[in-house]
Amino acid sequence: MLDTPHGLTEVELTKAKAEFAMLMSFTEYNDIVKMSEYHRKAYAYLKRISSAPRSSVFRGTMPWAVGVPSIISMYWNESGRLPELLDAMDDCLPIYSELASGHGAGAEIVFRAEAALARGDDVSAEVLCHKAFYRAHGAHQLGVCLSAELVLAEIAIVRGDADAYVSARNNIAKTAEEASQRSVFRMGELCLGVLDLDLGMTEGLSNWLYTIEGIQKTLYTHAASYGLLFYGHLLLHEKSHARLRGLTDHVLPLAQAMHYILPQIYHHLYLAVADMREGHKEKATTHAKAALRLALPDNMYLPVAKFYTELSPVFENLHTESEFKGIDELLALGARYVKDVEQIRNVVKRGESNLTPREKEVAVLAQERLSAGVIAAKLFISVNTVNTILKNVYRKLGVAGKSDLKNRKL
Repeated sequence: MLDTPHGLTEVELTKAKAEFAMLMSFTEYNDIVKMSEYHRKAYAYLKRISSAPRSSVFRGTMPWAVGVPSIISMYWNESGRLPELLDAMDDCLPIYSELASGHGAGAEIVFRAEAALARGDDVSAEVLCHKAFYRAHGAHQLGVCLSAELVLAEIAIVRGDADAYVSARNNIAKTAEEASQRSVFRMGELCLGVLDLDLGMTEGLSNWLYTIEGIQKTLYTHAASYGLLFYGHLLLHEKSHARLRGLTDHVLPLAQAMHYILPQIYHHLYLAVADMREGHKEKATTHAKAALRLALPDNMYLPVAKFYTELSPVFENLHTESEFKGIDELLALGARYVKDVEQIRNVVKRGESNLTPREKEVAVLAQERLSAGVIAAKLFISVNTVNTILKNVYRKLGVAGKSDLKNRKL
């Protein structure tokens, strides 16, 4: 049609060229620069015919980064290029966001916040998160808000700050509950699941997160690698090493094909931990080296530092190898992380994390063995809202359900 535009007015043809460029940008997902080349074409066309150059075909009807809460996991596509990619996102996203009616507003700031936290700069990361939150909230980008809150929760873990952790977690749950989009709600559940696994807690996850079928059915196709990353972490916590290894031939080729660096790093670390547990230190070292070769060129210390407890003997043996510059910083962050995550875990498992007034209200009625329907009628809220609140209560208190909740002090 564009080659032979019979019957189209000049305005209609210009509009068609703009929308075609906009849609073609998604064929270059997740190459920021190549996507932006199409966005700039679309912007130039639409600017000719409208004072607000916005696409009418795509207006951001899905969460940013297709529902994955980690921007860096989706757009860090080449080891050693992270600073360049951060700059590219700063340059490109405002154009896309204007075209797509605000979609993704603030995501470039979350991208930088994640990078800062990964290298151990939690102070800069915190400031960036709040900056991103204000921009995203103003554009009604709840998915980006969830991404920022997830980083704030991870900052709290790194600092051992239980109050900040509970606050960020509550904000994630609240944002998800208030979302009108099912995909944003699921994104909130994924955020909470990520935090649970960081604390070594596997009970209380949303049902769809327990199976690979549930994850693949719930997440968008481009989010599959992140979903498998989560599932691999769950298998590691459950010590299902055979199933974890069986996942490898699916996870690594998929992540490599999609140019996702972070899922590759994590899966190699999962395998390294599994090997160490079984006494295969040489194999563990091979996987640890593979992870470090991807992570260290961009100072991505935190993903590796999370496994300090079980992999520190491997990391310390690599201390003198010139190939692995940054090991000192990684070991320091790892020692700090292990201490601080234990503080958060102890608080959460003791049930000292504060329930919101509404959560406490629902929990008290649940302790009386009332059904979700009865609770909903008493509080004038929906049954779905009751069930969502109860999931958050169980997660915060570290209990499996109503039977375990009965004797807990609220």
